[in-house]
Amino acid sequence: MDKKSGKEIAIEKLKSSLVNQTELSSIAIALLEELQRQNPAKTLEILTEIINLEENGKSNFSADSLGFIVNHFRKSTVPNSLRIRFYKLIFRKAMEAIRFSESDVDAAYDLLFSVIEDISDNAPDLLQEATVLMGALRTKVSRSIIEENEIYERIENSQDKLSTTISEADSTDNKSLKRRLLMSAARLALEKKKTRLAVDLVERTIDEKNEHSIRWHDQFLDEVSQQALKENDTGSAR
Repeated sequence: MDKKSGKEIAIEKLKSSLVNQTELSSIAIALLEELQRQNPAKTLEILTEIINLEENGKSNFSADSLGFIVNHFRKSTVPNSLRIRFYKLIFRKAMEAIRFSESDVDAAYDLLFSVIEDISDNAPDLLQEATVLMGALRTKVSRSIIEENEIYERIENSQDKLSTTISEADSTDNKSLKRRLLMSAARLALEKKKTRLAVDLVERTIDEKNEHSIRWHDQFLDEVSQQALKENDTGSAR
């Protein structure tokens, strides 16, 4: 995706790949991450397409898939009107999970929980509806999901989010949650320019059986290398 024509072709292919889908592929997620770094305006184009496809009934992405793009909607380049459409889409996923037993209630709860603070900040008029849906979902979700969200609440309320995230990761026996917490801690370490710590943390996230884990690991190490080179930290860049 170095040349302009190549970028445009990749974006059009990405758009086409989103039609009639129930999951966002790991390739689509990776391309979105790359676009966010190189061309945020094009990321906005893809996010808008995802919302349009959902609203027009041309795709029905799972709550789990939508969880991978939550952070993109927090970027300053995203207009609030699009954020609100995204929140309403999440509400629809929550209502489907409440009504239909075959829906993934845990994923819907996790997704809604992840944007509650965002809704409070960006769309306070929707907060009451979000809270009601959270309450309804809470009666159906597994205890492990509730405990997980309590962990994230403790992290959010902590004055030292990096140390708290690492501590919570070390304390949990849930391997999937441990990996996600370590990924979050690695990101926080990189943001604080603690590149060596970021490398140590990301090495603990690798799961050879998880394609997304491997892809995220490799992409993150690339980011660490780029930042380390800028800071002349050749040890972390290797």
